[in-house]
Amino acid sequence: MRWSFNGLSRHLIHQFKYHHDIAAAAALMKAWCQETDLSFRPEALVAVPMHHRKHAKKGYNQADILTKRLSTQLGIPVWRGIQRQIATQPLEGLSKKERKKVLKDAFRLTATPPKSVAIIDDVFTSGATMAEICRLLKRQGCQFVAVWTLARTPLP
Repeated sequence: MRWSFNGLSRHLIHQFKYHHDIAAAAALMKAWCQETDLSFRPEALVAVPMHHRKHAKKGYNQADILTKRLSTQLGIPVWRGIQRQIATQPLEGLSKKERKKVLKDAFRLTATPPKSVAIIDDVFTSGATMAEICRLLKRQGCQFVAVWTLARTPLP
């Protein structure tokens, strides 16, 4: 993660996330790829999955768009062996403890994971989503999991 989730980064991420502004996504991705430290090169990239009903309603998953672009630019394949099996309530405004409870067992694997992956998402807030996905991947044999996000919400 490169930026604090405020100011221009917040504006561009919101434009992309809530308004499907691909120009904002392109600007974010260009800067992100220029600054990404590739000393760790995972076997695969994994987008944080969106529940299929939410995806159908929204029409896109911003994490999936970021992952596809990174895959193309970095030459790292996308692994699609994880699904969101529970349509959780929106996490915005929930505490870390509440987020963790809501996300318990929200994801499932549909295939054996690669030995090393980078999970891709737009914003790192409490870490509850990443922790749940990491727990699941590690339990199924993934040896190393990195978390790559565009921004981090400011710590309190």
